[in-house]
Amino acid sequence: MGEVDPAFIQDPDHRPKLSITEVEGIPLIDLTPIVSPDSISDPKAVEAVVREIGTHAGTGGSSK
Repeated sequence: MGEVDPAFIQDPDHRPKLSITEVEGIPLIDLTPIVSPDSISDPKAVEAVVREIGTHAGTGGSSK
């Protein structure tokens, strides 16, 4: 493997600062009923997931 042209190497000051950001208030929705092969046999589970997504979509900070 050859050397990398220095023109393609970003100065450390311009590289992304990697860090973990802790966020609160983001809903966790289990999508298993939608992606599961058994979802066809349990339409009520799919309906519940869709309802939960709709509930949280209305509180996403949109002005609509």
